[in-house]
Amino acid sequence: MKYFILFLATGCGTGYIPAIPGSAGSLLGVFLFLALSHLPPWLYAITFLGFLFLSTWAAGQAEDIFEERDCQKIVIDEVVGTLIALAFLTPTVRNLVLGFLLFRLCDMVKPPPAHWINRGMYGGWGVVLDDVIAGLYAGIIVRLL
Repeated sequence: MKYFILFLATGCGTGYIPAIPGSAGSLLGVFLFLALSHLPPWLYAITFLGFLFLSTWAAGQAEDIFEERDCQKIVIDEVVGTLIALAFLTPTVRNLVLGFLLFRLCDMVKPPPAHWINRGMYGGWGVVLDDVIAGLYAGIIVRLL
């Protein structure tokens, strides 16, 4: 079970990539979005919600395994944020690149309330929710552009 949790939490191992684990996890999110983008919106939403709860559980379990709060190797939260940023967009190169870059920017800047969640919440929800907020910001900006 430990290996399954780490496989999920590290985004199929992308979290182990030196220097850019968050970007690697976000890129995995782009590829997962491409696999899911053909789904009807209602099925994408249901699939995403299931993935959100699975991600939260895996991130919390991985924190215990790594014995580190919001360990950089845990990138499943970046996958979730990218899926939100790109949700319901047409999968064009422009949208994919903008969604990826804007999500990475928002994830680094952590606009409110992402910053407060990142500092104040613990466990799986603390790991994932700040990226949910960053994904929402990025998704809104992509649509405005």
